[in-house]
Amino acid sequence: MKSSIFAAVAYSALAEEGQKTVCLGPRAHLLTYTIEGEGKTLQTVDSADIDITRTADKDEMCASNGDSDDALFCFGANTDETCTHAGGPLTFSDNFECTNCWAGITADLYYSISTTFGVPTKAEVGVRNTKILGALEVHAHGDAATELTSGSIDLFAPEAHVNFMAGSIPLNFTFSLPTRIDYNLGLKGQLDAIGGADLDVDFGDHGVSVSPTGFHWINTPFSAVLDPVFTVNTGDSGADMGVALAGSIHVEANDMIWYHVDFSAGLPSKIVLDDGAQLCFESDIDVPVNQEAEAYKYVLGKKVTLYHYGPSELTHIHQDQAVKECTPLSAVVV
Repeated sequence: MKSSIFAAVAYSALAEEGQKTVCLGPRAHLLTYTIEGEGKTLQTVDSADIDITRTADKDEMCASNGDSDDALFCFGANTDETCTHAGGPLTFSDNFECTNCWAGITADLYYSISTTFGVPTKAEVGVRNTKILGALEVHAHGDAATELTSGSIDLFAPEAHVNFMAGSIPLNFTFSLPTRIDYNLGLKGQLDAIGGADLDVDFGDHGVSVSPTGFHWINTPFSAVLDPVFTVNTGDSGADMGVALAGSIHVEANDMIWYHVDFSAGLPSKIVLDDGAQLCFESDIDVPVNQEAEAYKYVLGKKVTLYHYGPSELTHIHQDQAVKECTPLSAVVV
């Protein structure tokens, strides 16, 4: 009898298992775990099996009660706290400002990992039901032609951190959208106008599954809506307004695995005087999208790569004259 009691106590000290609902903002996720060993992290336990998946039927448990932790989970670049509006204007030069330039993402998390003595033997990480909103709207203004000005500007893109507990083991996730805008801008004469586009993307599910025997990407189709923006206050000429939003969706889990989606949304644009009768904003679209992943561990404080995959092309969208918006010259104050 005493030996049975001792065995039960010993097992409870060396193993934990269970499941619980955790909240990513107002969205419920189911966390299931089995932990063996006396370590206090995934790197130090003997073994671990952990899964986190979306469970929408438990969303009422994550409904807002006024706590700031209940805010919609999002991350982005140059956004407000809701990731649905620009955080502020960006100045390119004396004649060009990005009055509405930003990108924001909302998504669900999925994560699955099995470890043995701190080494991942299977791992999946990514985002699901991903929604991307953003805008690139440039204000051009001046009384005379200017030389082309080229450059880049980094957007403010703070990391978003999410932390859960699997029994006594902490789980730590980092999301970010490091982004920059590349530009090539110049006036052809007198002009005061705003040109660009607003973006609404249902990006779907994207992630990676890795193991010692191989890997596979996890990708679903996505769709995008581009809404042109063009307003002219005054003007009798055009402008070159080439801009590109280059960024990367970063998901990193527990200092063991990361997954990136890299993109460069190029809008080589111009405002032209069309047949002397109207001013038109015209833009092509060129968006290469790649993905990359890595599983790793730390040995004596040094990062050691276990598996690395990519970069691999996810898609490449190109369309000439994808955007064209015109305003009659008779409606413009010259």
